[in-house]
Amino acid sequence: MVWQVHGSKTFHSYLNPDKHLSAEAAVIGETTGEEPPEHDAADRQSVTMRPGDQLWSHALTPHWVTTGSALAMSVTFSHGGLCHQGRFCERELALRAYWDKNPGEAWTHDLRNVRY
Repeated sequence: MVWQVHGSKTFHSYLNPDKHLSAEAAVIGETTGEEPPEHDAADRQSVTMRPGDQLWSHALTPHWVTTGSALAMSVTFSHGGLCHQGRFCERELALRAYWDKNPGEAWTHDLRNVRY
């Protein structure tokens, strides 16, 4: 969940994320939000967030953020293991399958990116 604290941002994602980035590719970080792949604007969903707004985004869903003010800050609450009716989402399943094959990397996913 993203909670906008100051300023404004626009959160951009895809109506059909698998068309642009498979779950397996998302797990190994084949793309970043800084450089979204070429796409048709009709495939995109954009939500402008202002202070106090909250937005839910599934883990590993391709997205990028643009700012609408000189200073914009948000807080992101993130954790894995969410499921619905006893089933993990497709991207969570892909992440857990990757961890099964690479147990030394389990739960260190976000630490590999120098931005963090």
